[in-house]
Amino acid sequence: MFPVMFSSTPRPGAGPAPAPHRGWRLAVTPVGDGWIGEATRPGRNGAPRALRCETGPERSGVLAALRARIDARRAGFVAARRLAEPVDVASAEEFLDALDAVDPQGARLRMLTAHAAAPDRTLSAAEIARAGGHDGAWGAAMHYGRLARALGEAMELTPDPGRLAADPSAWIEVIAERAGPGGRESGPLWRLHATLAEALDRLGPTRA
Repeated sequence: MFPVMFSSTPRPGAGPAPAPHRGWRLAVTPVGDGWIGEATRPGRNGAPRALRCETGPERSGVLAALRARIDARRAGFVAARRLAEPVDVASAEEFLDALDAVDPQGARLRMLTAHAAAPDRTLSAAEIARAGGHDGAWGAAMHYGRLARALGEAMELTPDPGRLAADPSAWIEVIAERAGPGGRESGPLWRLHATLAEALDRLGPTRA
């Protein structure tokens, strides 16, 4: 590793703040004869998350190393997914990371925990909506769909655009699979992915 000599004197020409990369805020600071960089993001309950610092003689090299570390982390998550139709299924580790980044609270968390606790992890759309204090199957399509979208975007896991254009509730397929048509009033049945249920269990006590 490049040796870093810390100095209280900032070096001019540090340049503008680098753009965030895949949800991570990058910061590079001149220190002594080199540079030190860190990638951070907000985590669960507002607690910051940080990747291991990178150091080097050039600012551009430190930034490149930070981005490469973030890219490798994402590639590892993608490689662990289970191939499925219509959307691949994330691993428990990837869901856990997305839950940490999105930090669902209140009604959103109640919908998730109720879904995970249901027999065979299966509820109708209306039952999911009621768990969050919403009415009818449309409540799940709107509110649960928004949560699923937030988690999907955090994981860079997106349903087919054509499906989304025809049915915005297709975002729910990121976190659950269709388990049956259900009733006219109750809406479709959704079975929460086992890996998401595992991630919620590993998350520990939550504020619902």
